[in-house]
Amino acid sequence: MSTRNPYIAIALMALITTLLTTAGCERDGTKNGFIGDSAAPWNADWEARSRIPLAERYATALDEQDPLVRHMWLAEVYSEVDANDLPALLEVLKKDLRIRRAEEVRTFANLLARLGPDTALSEVLGWDVPAARMFAQAEVISIWVAAGKFDLARSTWRKMAAQLPVEAVQYGDLGIVEALARHRVLPPILELMEETDEADHRRRMLAKTSLVMSQTPGISYSEWAEQLFREGKLGPELAVEVQLQAIKILLLEGPQPAIDYYERVKEASFSGDALAVIGEKWAYTDPKAALEFMRSRPPSEKPDMGKRAVAIIWLQQDPSTGEPFLREAIEKDPTMHAIILPVVQFQMVSDLPGAMKLAQRIPVDEERTIALKQGLMRWVQRDPAAVETYMSSNPVSDEIKQAVRGAKRLRQSHVGSGT
Repeated sequence: MSTRNPYIAIALMALITTLLTTAGCERDGTKNGFIGDSAAPWNADWEARSRIPLAERYATALDEQDPLVRHMWLAEVYSEVDANDLPALLEVLKKDLRIRRAEEVRTFANLLARLGPDTALSEVLGWDVPAARMFAQAEVISIWVAAGKFDLARSTWRKMAAQLPVEAVQYGDLGIVEALARHRVLPPILELMEETDEADHRRRMLAKTSLVMSQTPGISYSEWAEQLFREGKLGPELAVEVQLQAIKILLLEGPQPAIDYYERVKEASFSGDALAVIGEKWAYTDPKAALEFMRSRPPSEKPDMGKRAVAIIWLQQDPSTGEPFLREAIEKDPTMHAIILPVVQFQMVSDLPGAMKLAQRIPVDEERTIALKQGLMRWVQRDPAAVETYMSSNPVSDEIKQAVRGAKRLRQSHVGSGT
C-alpha cells in the first residue's frame, strides 16, 4: 500500500477502526467486528487495483456491498489520497450523495478539512442533501477547532449561514458546539448560546454540550456548570438553563446526586424550576419521598412547583394510591394548595361534582377559573340542572358563566338536530 500521505493515514486510523467494527456488525449482526471465511479477501489483486486511477477505486469501494471489504478498500484509498486527488474523489462522492453512509461522508469531510482547509466548509455547506451536509460540516468544524482555528470556523460559518435556511444554520451551530465540547474549548460555547434569542435552540445547544461532555474523558458537565455558577458571569436565562441541565444529568444517577448539587447552587432565580425537575423525575420511583422532600423546603425556594410536579406524575402512574394520599395532604396541610389543581383535573374524569367543589379551594384566581371552566363546561353536557344549582350556590365569574352558557347552547343544538 502506498504511503504518499502517512500523516493522513495515521490521522484517519481511529475513525477507520471504528468503521471496521461497524462493518462487521453490519454484515453478520455480531459485535466483535470479524467475519467468517466466506468473505472475499480484501487485499487480493492489490497490484492490479493499484494501477487503476484512485477515483475509480474510490467509486468501486463506495459501491461495494460487503461492509468489511468496502471499508478496507476505502482505507486503502484514504491512505493514498493527497490534495490533488480531492476534486476527482469529491465528484464521485457527490454523484450519489443522497445514498452515502454517514461514516463515508464524515471521513471525506475529514480529508477535506485536512487537505483543503481553505474551502472545506464552503464546499460542504453547498451540498443539497441536508443529512450529508450536517455530518460533513460537523466534521470540518471539529478538525478546525482541534487545530486551534475556531475563529476561522466561526467567521466562515457566519458568512455562509446568511445564505442558508434556519434549520441548516441551527445544525451548523450544533456542529460547532459539538466540536468545541469534544476538544474542551468551552468559553466560545457560552458565547454562541448567549448570542441566540431562540430559547429552544439554546437549550438544544446546551443539551448537545452536556451529551458530548458526558462522552469525553476528563471533563464533567456538572463541575463546569457549578464553576459557572460560582463565577456568576452568565446572563440570567442561560444561567438558569445551564443549572437545570446539570440537575437533569445528575438525576440519571438518582435523586440524591441531583439534590446534593441543588443544595450547592440553589438560588431564587431557578430554585422552583429545579425542584420541579427533581420532583418530576423522583415521582416515578418514590412519590411519597419526593413529596415529603418538597414539603420540607422553605417558601423562598418556591417548592410549590416541585409539589405539583410530583402530584401530576403520581396521579398518572398510580392513581389508586396517589389520589387518596394527595387528598388527605390537601386537607391536613395548608401549604399543599399547589396540588389542588392537578387533583381537580384528575377527579373530573370520575366525579365532576366533587371536582367542582374542590376547585373552589384553588387559591390562584387564574388557575381556579381554568379548572371551573373546564369542569363546568363538561358537566353541563351531562347534567345542565346540576350545573345551574352549582352556579347559584358557588361564586362563579361572568367569564365562566358565559362559557357554560355557550356549552349549554351547543348541547341543545346537538340534541335538537338528533346528533
